[in-house]
Amino acid sequence: MDKTHFNSAHDDATWRGLFRRWHAGETAKALRAEAGVSHDTWTANAKRLGMRIRDLAADDPARRRVPAFHERTGDYQHPKSVLNERDWLRVLTLRARGVRGNLLAEVFEVGAATICSQAKARGMEPPHRTARPPLGVALDWSDPQATYVSILNAMLRAMDDERYGDYDELERLLKQVERTFRGMEASAVTPCGSSRPRP
Repeated sequence: MDKTHFNSAHDDATWRGLFRRWHAGETAKALRAEAGVSHDTWTANAKRLGMRIRDLAADDPARRRVPAFHERTGDYQHPKSVLNERDWLRVLTLRARGVRGNLLAEVFEVGAATICSQAKARGMEPPHRTARPPLGVALDWSDPQATYVSILNAMLRAMDDERYGDYDELERLLKQVERTFRGMEASAVTPCGSSRPRP
């Protein structure tokens, strides 16, 4: 009878059989479900028996090496990723141009945190740290119309140049300027019910 670890539902022979099937190409998720064990239990027993992928010999066919980023073709897809390399490059290019991470996550059906992790692993700077040209707007608090025209023209230029981050910033600026001008107009008009000298 093969040894059974004191804290395990399976004996070592069963565990080794499961891990060999894993090395042969079956997914760990399916094998864990079949064995009725958690991810932590699976990992702990693989480590205990020296049967993790990293424990195999370097020339073992079961040791599936993940190529470096610069070695990957467009069709390469990491076993744990829903996107191939071509799609990841699209995501990260759009991110670098200023498209917001939550929008990219929704469109490409990946987590926003995963996008950040991919960018960090590839040594890419966060978009807000990337040098960008000036927004090119003129704010004239004595001329609301000219100020609005200046911001809207800058938004159009940003769209033409695909500077989506600048566009979002200009949109926020426009809303802030509108609130400021409304406040200035309100303060210049005497509100109804204000205190006036009584006749």
